[in-house]
Amino acid sequence: MRVAVIGAGVVGITTAYFLREQGCEVSVFEAEHSPAQGASNANAGQLSYSYTDALADPALIPRIPGMFLNTDPASHISPVINRQFLSWAFGFLVNCTRRRSISNTLSLLHTALRSAKLMVQFHNKFGDQYAHHKTGKIVLLSEAPTQALIDRIELKRTEGSDVSIVTSEEALEIEPTLSHWTQRPAAAIYSKSDEVGDARKFAEVVACSLRNRDVRFEFECPIVALEKENGKIARLVTKESTTAVDAVVICAGEGCTELLSPLGIRVPIYPVAGYSATFPCLATSPSTSITVLDWKIVFSRLDHSIRVAGFADINPNPKQHRDRIDYLVQVARNLAPDAAQYESEIDGWVGYRTMTPNSRPIVGSTEIPGVYLNTGHGMLGWTLCAATGDAVAGQVVREFNAGRS
Repeated sequence: MRVAVIGAGVVGITTAYFLREQGCEVSVFEAEHSPAQGASNANAGQLSYSYTDALADPALIPRIPGMFLNTDPASHISPVINRQFLSWAFGFLVNCTRRRSISNTLSLLHTALRSAKLMVQFHNKFGDQYAHHKTGKIVLLSEAPTQALIDRIELKRTEGSDVSIVTSEEALEIEPTLSHWTQRPAAAIYSKSDEVGDARKFAEVVACSLRNRDVRFEFECPIVALEKENGKIARLVTKESTTAVDAVVICAGEGCTELLSPLGIRVPIYPVAGYSATFPCLATSPSTSITVLDWKIVFSRLDHSIRVAGFADINPNPKQHRDRIDYLVQVARNLAPDAAQYESEIDGWVGYRTMTPNSRPIVGSTEIPGVYLNTGHGMLGWTLCAATGDAVAGQVVREFNAGRS
């Protein structure tokens, strides 16, 4: 079976891996020059299996005016008048109810826990090559946990998560370097099982392994068109060549919309910008992965580096990317002045993560036979990629075999 995977970020690479495991003849097409140059390039690095809360939540509603006015510290929204944004924004608001938020969060949690089990095979083979560590994760809270938060934590625990609420003192025992931070948290959420790893290095290492297993990679090779024959996918067209396929899995992030529109397929995804900066470690750098909830900022130790990542901006002006990275670093220095060598040159990054209104990725078949999606992971692509890659690969093979029987 000939399958093309479009996109070589962590989602595309894991999809290609599981397709090859199923015995498929796999070709990966990527517009950039190497794997993981988009949303996977310098993300936070957290494999956040226990903290998968949907972004759409009732608690977010009071913050929305500040997002539009650019006074919210963690998220900015620049409104635009186009169908895609307005449809996505309406769907997002519809999901900002307690019932939907809990349902979406638990769905993501189940996917994340499956992903954690599947990632073990990668960690065992390649983990030392992409800074994989079982660090645990601490989410710092500026206020005492509400009853709603306590109830949600308990619900997650019943579903298999090891997440729990700890006191400020207990958080300090888990991560002693928090004593160097400028603000003492009121409490924290802790998960011992969460991990970190460098997503870009992961994609590079697994891609190299796949090449040795006869998976074909085409870089700097944007897709011009997907062509049908007899109502199903038949060919993938680039500027240089045409490739016959039995199926195609689109893992192209924000490029999905442009590819699918000519086929009449619409997907409810929208790009949300995030930022990061990477610095050398200090003796006082945290070993545990840290999230500061109010600021939506993450500190992740990747071997000898500290990755500071955060924010979620919609429709940002590209001219302001540098300002947002600088602000991210300023906030990090104010919160944790001894967490990294901030005086070194800033290795900054901005990435656009495609997100669905309910935060759940879109995984599976479309109305066109042979065309499959694995997209819309938002900030959780690194966390969820193994589970969604395995799921879509299994569906592709099952449906192809069923069509031949």
